[in-house]
Amino acid sequence: MDITAAQGVSTANAAFAEAYGSGDIPALMEVFYAPGARVDGGAMLPSTTDADTIIGFFQAMRDQGFHTAELATATLADEGDMAVETGLATLAGEGGQRAAIRYLVVWSTSSGAWRVHTDFFAPAEG
Repeated sequence: MDITAAQGVSTANAAFAEAYGSGDIPALMEVFYAPGARVDGGAMLPSTTDADTIIGFFQAMRDQGFHTAELATATLADEGDMAVETGLATLAGEGGQRAAIRYLVVWSTSSGAWRVHTDFFAPAEG
């Protein structure tokens, strides 16, 4: 039985938060990103499809003290086997440090699993 984009994205976002929070960044790649996914964080992370570079970025965020992540969907357009999501990621750490990041993600599905195909993000203004 196929799951809807909303169900798949919600499940994948929760898996991202769990893997990031536990510090298992390689698992984050496995449960969240499709193989060869393009990730572009502008000045934070120049555009790449290299899994080791993406893992290094998220590990560096954890090393800076950001130990939890919450992804909040603002919009989700379901286009059948693809979907487009916008939202706000909040990374938090000890002592109240927080980073707010806006994102736009293109999702794709195969075999019922929704994974990120393209991920664009940048620090949230204000």
